[in-house]
Amino acid sequence: MFVRCAYYVGTVAPENQRAFDDYVLNVHLPDVAAWPRLRLLRLLKNDGLPYLGEAPRYYQCFELNFDTQEDMDFCMASPERVATRKQSAEDYG
Repeated sequence: MFVRCAYYVGTVAPENQRAFDDYVLNVHLPDVAAWPRLRLLRLLKNDGLPYLGEAPRYYQCFELNFDTQEDMDFCMASPERVATRKQSAEDYG
């Protein structure tokens, strides 16, 4: 199994978290779940608390699982992934 983690760098202001979470759950994750050869998709979200004295660097992380390196490479080069990344950039720059 091959695992790839993806994340949005930075944090989300408390007043924007509800809208951002809604976007991720209802737009972004369904798009990613449709990527070819993706075996498993998990959303990991921190609790906002410091760890080892350091504030969280990421608001959320996405874990993508593939059966083989070839499956991961195919998925990463797919038109579906390109379209999702373009849409995310347009929606959240």
